[in-house]
Amino acid sequence: MSEMSGTIEGRLLAQRKVLSMILSHLSGGGNADALMDRLRQESTFEGFEEDPGEGEGNAFAIEESLAEEIRAILRDVDARSDT
Repeated sequence: MSEMSGTIEGRLLAQRKVLSMILSHLSGGGNADALMDRLRQESTFEGFEEDPGEGEGNAFAIEESLAEEIRAILRDVDARSDT
């Protein structure tokens, strides 16, 4: 799988994860602050600091693009809430 495919896959997985988290919070009576905190936690990707060679390849690209997509969604939410 190419790096572009990994990026697209990561973005789609992130969108699915965010949608799932929103629906879970709504059905469980959760509040917006708890949801935003959870999304911020999901937007961080630690990588493979212990073994730099370990993280190379498609799996790393998918996880990093997943975290980046969640960060992009959070930036959009923040921008919309400021207006």
